[in-house]
Amino acid sequence: HDTPQGRPSAPLHTRLHHIRADSLDGDTAQTGGMRRFAAISGRTTGSEKLWMGQTHVAPSTSSSDHHHGASETAIHVVSGHPEFVFIDDSGEEPQEVRLRTSPG
Repeated sequence: HDTPQGRPSAPLHTRLHHIRADSLDGDTAQTGGMRRFAAISGRTTGSEKLWMGQTHVAPSTSSSDHHHGASETAIHVVSGHPEFVFIDDSGEEPQEVRLRTSPG
């Protein structure tokens, strides 16, 4: 199985992990203002660049500044209207970006 660039991709029969809600791991890196519970991480599944789980933040709370290192990031908002702030350095000048979100 090759990628469009002709390089071999991951094996087609890579192990599938099913992480139940009652198996989320609270023993993961934490940031002030939020509580994280890992589902997919290096520790739970051997993932190298993907972390997925639940993050709980109380209303009217800000998390401390933090980064996700080399990991790819996806966020699904279940409730509330969090605002995410980051620096986009893909252009000539770094710019602060604010994303105001809603559930879904």
